[in-house]
Amino acid sequence: EPEQLTFNTTADHQPMAIAFGATSGVLWIQNEGDAAVGNAASGDRLMFVKWSGNGWDQARTLWSAPKGITGCAFVADDSGEGYVVFAVDGDGDPNTTADCELCRLSTANGTWQTATQLTSDSVEDSLPTLVAPLGAPMCVWSADGTLLYSPLDDWNPKEVFSEYTLSNEAPSLDGVTMPGGAAIAYTVQGPNGVDIVASFYDADLDCWALPRQLTHDEDAETALSLTWDADELIIAQQQRIG
Repeated sequence: EPEQLTFNTTADHQPMAIAFGATSGVLWIQNEGDAAVGNAASGDRLMFVKWSGNGWDQARTLWSAPKGITGCAFVADDSGEGYVVFAVDGDGDPNTTADCELCRLSTANGTWQTATQLTSDSVEDSLPTLVAPLGAPMCVWSADGTLLYSPLDDWNPKEVFSEYTLSNEAPSLDGVTMPGGAAIAYTVQGPNGVDIVASFYDADLDCWALPRQLTHDEDAETALSLTWDADELIIAQQQRIG
């Protein structure tokens, strides 16, 4: 039966079940008050609780600040270490976006380390997603509406697409690791509605294929989630009819 993990007066949201090496647990965002996105008066925390095999350990805070977390992603590498990239809104005001930057958390020998900031620029960095082609962690995200990617261990942002396409203006984004590479899927606003497009990454060539449109309808697809099952890419999404 479902088991309650938090007992507090704060706002706990966006839980994510994660596993790296022999460790499994739940990662989530906690606001110290009841704000949907943290701000200077009511900041966000990134929380983690480990499953010991017989029960849940004490929850611990991995990061906290008088700021807001607008997005979070996790991946494990081939050596069993865990990586988290999260987008931080510096002032908690959705009307000001240039202060939204990416931060990174990772483990060393299974132990969480101190967070570091990945981006420091004058554009909105958002929608982080993590994949691990050939076992190496890589981040894909939106920088002021343009999709960028970079390995986490050798941070060097590059555009996903070498030529312009409307499909690199992604309001939503998710990714999954595949044999020899990775895939991302996201939604785009077209002339007849919101549709899903996907792109595939070849790790040997360090190259993304141009986006392929997967849906062609008047409905609006949102909230994408990707997984790789044996030899098939599976996408789940929420669909608003009409």
